Amino acid sequence: MTKRLFCLLLTFVLSIGVQAQVTVSTDRPSANYSVGETIIFKVHSTITGPLDYEIRYSDRSKVLEKGKIDVIAGQDAEILISVENPCFIICKVNIFGNEAIAGASIDPFDLSPLEPEPVDFDAFWEGMKAQLAQIPIDPQLTFIFQTPASKTYRINLANIDNRRVYGYISIPTTAGPFAAVLQVPAYGSFPGNAIPIQYVAENLGMIAMSISIHNTEPDVQDPNAYQPDNPSVKEENYYRYALMAAVRSIDYIYSRPDFDGNQLAVFGISQGGGLAISTAGLDSRVKLLVDLVPALCRHDGLRYARPSGHPHYITMSRLNVGTPEDEYAITEATKYYDAVNFAKRFQGPSLSVFGYLDGTCPPATGFTANNQLLNSKMIVHVRDKGHDAYFAGQYDWYR
Repeated sequence: MTKRLFCLLLTFVLSIGVQAQVTVSTDRPSANYSVGETIIFKVHSTITGPLDYEIRYSDRSKVLEKGKIDVIAGQDAEILISVENPCFIICKVNIFGNEAIAGASIDPFDLSPLEPEPVDFDAFWEGMKAQLAQIPIDPQLTFIFQTPASKTYRINLANIDNRRVYGYISIPTTAGPFAAVLQVPAYGSFPGNAIPIQYVAENLGMIAMSISIHNTEPDVQDPNAYQPDNPSVKEENYYRYALMAAVRSIDYIYSRPDFDGNQLAVFGISQGGGLAISTAGLDSRVKLLVDLVPALCRHDGLRYARPSGHPHYITMSRLNVGTPEDEYAITEATKYYDAVNFAKRFQGPSLSVFGYLDGTCPPATGFTANNQLLNSKMIVHVRDKGHDAYFAGQYDWYR
């Protein structure tokens, strides 16, 4: 009898896990609110029972509010909160192991930098560009393949510190001159992190260049990727190589006789999104910016109990060193690599995409950078996705 009862109970518990469903959403389709306004998260469950919830700025931020409510199957329940500063928040709910999440924005266009930029920001980067300018471009191209509409080559160029910039370039087979796009890579060192984007050359009639930021061919793993890197010293941050790689790629594009000499876009996703913003602010030859779920934004956020962007320097400092001195040094040095500070220097139009549920590059970090952009902007709000908030028409913007 005991064995039979145990089996029945086990079957019941497993059936809950298989059949139960829970959803959470904001009471407004826009999920947009004002500071001080009551935000209502509506919860719907197919089972009755206690439901746990917690509300944060992002996955890596402190809990703003948590609690437990009783829900009845088929009936909506509500979780209410208000916040007193511009931000994004996420609400996670859990009932018998079934989870759901929703996000909301609170006056996101009022998000502003938390600390001032360094007084020598421009001087530092002018010095880096001057160092690069002393090095010949030394382009080396190797033909790979051809289609009726494009030709694609491997390319490598000279960079600072005896490094090379590796990538691919595709050229339309039609008569030029052409506009151009430079794609900077997402995070990683795996083979194929940068790939040919010949479909841009073929469908949009543009020179299409994609680069890696590491010191090997893009289809080869770099054993020294992201090294050496000392984020507590501005002259030793690995991303100086990435940004100089982007500037050097632009040098090369401008040297091509089939480039129209004016229309240059820079595009990136995640790490690439942050690098795209930074490149656009660093090099005035960029005329159009496309950044999706950008990293490298608002590194200092966690010091104020707010989200920081990838690569989460302060989190790493607290885990690996754990001293106020190291955290301060990293905060000061990484200001030179914060897309928030580059954004205000870009003069052209832009397209940006943010996922409200993004825990890797929290939307408040990239939105703070976006608010510094000076020209016309198109922003895609993806309320039900996280770091995978891409969209099918991302390349159509170049038209």
